[in-house]
Amino acid sequence: MAKNSTKDTKKAPKQQETPIAPQAIIDRRKQWRLGLGIFCLLSGIFITISIISYFFNWTVDYSNVDGLTFKSLLSGQVTAQNWGGRLGAAVSHALVWKGVGIASLVIGLWVGSIGLNLIYGKRVVPVMRYLRWLSLLLLLVAPILAYLMPNAEFPYGGALGNEAIS
Repeated sequence: MAKNSTKDTKKAPKQQETPIAPQAIIDRRKQWRLGLGIFCLLSGIFITISIISYFFNWTVDYSNVDGLTFKSLLSGQVTAQNWGGRLGAAVSHALVWKGVGIASLVIGLWVGSIGLNLIYGKRVVPVMRYLRWLSLLLLLVAPILAYLMPNAEFPYGGALGNEAIS
């Protein structure tokens, strides 16, 4: 029988895997919340500014944006006078002309308030209470404005208001 020869080999010490600390997970969650909050806040500001600009430049933007496809929006074939550029003209046209008219301003403000709540991590603005009032405002103001100003060139009540009174 042969002897088992043992070689003196030094084994490298095992490297211990460091588990992810709970603090790192919490920091990651805060980063995501902060990033989403900034995105919502900036989106709300962008929507509000685009809608305000649409009030002044709607005649120019309507002819350029009505029937616009996503491909032509990105290609740069369309020029817009809106302060938000081509995207702002398209968003504001969809919300004002094809949506709820002037009442769509509160949508941008509501999205911005969601962003504030996410950034600060606490309830700065009561978003759910504002959502209830936002719904009532959109459903009531659009038809009322369309009823009060039926022959106006600008769509004060939007498509929702026009359809509700017809």
